[in-house]
Amino acid sequence: MIITTIPELVANLSTVVFPQEDISAEHELRLRRQVRKNCDALLAYIQHRMPHDAARPGHMAILCGMRKEVLELQHECGTLALLAAQPKRRSQRIARISELYEEVRGSSVLLCQQADPRYTDAVAIAM
Repeated sequence: MIITTIPELVANLSTVVFPQEDISAEHELRLRRQVRKNCDALLAYIQHRMPHDAARPGHMAILCGMRKEVLELQHECGTLALLAAQPKRRSQRIARISELYEEVRGSSVLLCQQADPRYTDAVAIAM
């Protein structure tokens, strides 16, 4: 996947809603899949932007920090603990993923403000 513009990024993101109540193992898998899909889109955009923003230290710092956050989130979503575990453990895993996702969402908005402020709201809503 190659994503070169913010509108392409927005088109490839899907809204992820983290439930407040306990969820089934199947729902957890779907949620993880959605988050991983968004991570893939964000990484594709970051990889495209890095060579272009190499001369801009502020942008590179945001891209590198965001890349680290996305990779951590992707790792967390790829870790399949026992899905048959009790709902309380599932809720704890989802809470951790939700926390990481909010960090990535914030970084995405910051990146968008730097790159093209017109799409800041679109990125925030798309995620």
